[in-house]
Amino acid sequence: MKKALKLKWIFFLLLAFAINSCGSHSNALSQYSYTVYNQSENTIYFSEGFGARYDGMNMYPDTSLPANKPSLYIVRSRQSLPNSIGYEDWTTMFNDLPTDTLSIYFFSAATLNNFSWKDIKTGYKILRRYDLSLNDIKKLNNKVYYPPTPEMQHMKMYPAYSDSL
Repeated sequence: MKKALKLKWIFFLLLAFAINSCGSHSNALSQYSYTVYNQSENTIYFSEGFGARYDGMNMYPDTSLPANKPSLYIVRSRQSLPNSIGYEDWTTMFNDLPTDTLSIYFFSAATLNNFSWKDIKTGYKILRRYDLSLNDIKKLNNKVYYPPTPEMQHMKMYPAYSDSL
């Protein structure tokens, strides 16, 4: 009888530990994600420069568009989309990049609907590309805005922030 009670307590403690571990792990992962906020009147698409590893854009400093259309995320007008980076911390992710820069590319829905990927690549038909450092992402509190906000005016982007005024 005592053995059965002891096993129940061990099971209970293991279950409590497992639940607690799951909760802290998900909180840690949410800390290492960012949210894209579309403050424009139009639907936009975006993709990050993680290279072929994630079917994405080329990695900075190569800011050319890839030969094949990458995976794109959609954000409707005046909405946001949380996006996990797939790493357990920012430092590990930035260490995997060739430089200390993550590029995020934005496209208009109209461009994607009206042009082939070959034409988009050849004409570099992007709305904007942000080239963000780890410090930039921290300054933005893991929030990335399109179009860029005044807080982003000194961050690397193409076309430059002043070109959007």
